[in-house]
Amino acid sequence: MNSEEIKNNSSKYGITTKVGVVVIFFFCISTNSTIINADTYFVDNVSGNNNNAGTRSDPWSKIDYGLKKLRPGDTLYITNNGSTKPYREVMMPAVSGVRNNHIIISGADPSSKPSVIGSEDWSDQQAGGHKKWLGKKDGVLILADVPQPAAVWVSTVAEWKNTGVDGLSELEMVASGVGLKHGEWSYSKATNSLTYRLKPGESVNSLHFEAVIEKVLLKNYGQNFIEYKDIRFLFSAKTALHIQHNSNHISMRGIEVYHATQNALTAKNGSHISISHCIIDDAGNNGIIFAGSKKNPISNTSISNCVISRIKNNDCITLHKDSKLDGIGRNHTIESNVLHSCSEQGIDVTSGGDVSLSRNVTYGNGVSGVVIGHGVDSVSINNHLSVNDGRVAGILLNTADKVTINNSCILNSEKHQLRLNNATNVVLDNNFIYQGSGKSGSLVDISNKSFDIGFKNNIIMTESSKQTLLLRYLQNNDPVKSRLSFDNNVWSAPRNTSERYYTRNHGR
Repeated sequence: MNSEEIKNNSSKYGITTKVGVVVIFFFCISTNSTIINADTYFVDNVSGNNNNAGTRSDPWSKIDYGLKKLRPGDTLYITNNGSTKPYREVMMPAVSGVRNNHIIISGADPSSKPSVIGSEDWSDQQAGGHKKWLGKKDGVLILADVPQPAAVWVSTVAEWKNTGVDGLSELEMVASGVGLKHGEWSYSKATNSLTYRLKPGESVNSLHFEAVIEKVLLKNYGQNFIEYKDIRFLFSAKTALHIQHNSNHISMRGIEVYHATQNALTAKNGSHISISHCIIDDAGNNGIIFAGSKKNPISNTSISNCVISRIKNNDCITLHKDSKLDGIGRNHTIESNVLHSCSEQGIDVTSGGDVSLSRNVTYGNGVSGVVIGHGVDSVSINNHLSVNDGRVAGILLNTADKVTINNSCILNSEKHQLRLNNATNVVLDNNFIYQGSGKSGSLVDISNKSFDIGFKNNIIMTESSKQTLLLRYLQNNDPVKSRLSFDNNVWSAPRNTSERYYTRNHGR
């Protein structure tokens, strides 16, 4: 290379030149580089102060302050001071970690997790005395100049001192303050005021009020290589935990979420999201939802060893398109979870592909234990246990391709045990499908354009004395033309069940 070429390429390659001397510097930036100065910090909302050093003996007081101080490789521990001293903050990390040098945000003790809550204390004369309930006749109280809460929770003052956030009960909300019953509340946007009617024996001074105001409690918006551990989140006005804006390599372990008005956890785009050993209870829309996205749809995820329950409107775990019908990506693992008492499905896989469901338990869900649909392909269900799931089916395949169900038990759902609707390339091997004595409806229901379905080594059994069917074909579904095969299965029903098999093409 001559002198002119060196000059022309100097800025491109980081080369500096001096008369008679060529000095070459090579700058390498690697995400695998070792962070030498990784530090550990502490937050304590009782004994801490943001002017402190942030050490165990000299902690900061605010989580948000600590998050702004973190650098790759650092750990921030949050001290639990009991359920009467929760952290009233929104967590939002300021920077990303790097590969092999993650940022860790954790409770200080896995056996005693700190609580982060999205409610405000609206007890009488709290927050400097500016919140004061005004008494009206018939036990009606009015609190003026307050924002509209998503929910109001209450306990006695004595209960609060003993049990804090864990002793609260949700009050009933009604649309209008006219004709409030005892223990009900309403909100007026016209006057920005909240009205509550006391129960007999209550007084405003004997009650502790928590009003749910904060929409989101954790925002991971584009930060990468972050680990969250052993923290409780309670009372969000919308979704409690948000992972979006292309966040990658995010881990949540030992996280607990209670009383989310909408979803407990939403992940919208990014990759390598791991959620394990978490507890979710009482959410409005979904427990965990991986939502579709036009850009960087979420992929390479895992949800494992979680317990999710009491989802009011939708599902425990949802893999779904967004409102614009953008889907999620591929490669998702859902394993060893217990999912129960949800309004619709235990597991809803209606977007994505290459999905593995293994060793999950679903029971007591409203529509079905598992639904696979909306054109999803390449799904395996292995060692699944469904008990008393749903008014539709224990497992429902609704427009799905390339599905295997192996070594699973589907027991005693309300109507069908297994339903295949527009399902193609399905293999069912070594499963136990059972209907109890008080149930009616078919055990295996095949409808519409379902084809290429293979049954082998299964036990399909009913003990019902009601009119029931072991196998049913609907919508003129022809077992021969639809290429169904049955090999080495056991079928069992009481003698007084009149039909075992039904199709409009019975004579064929």
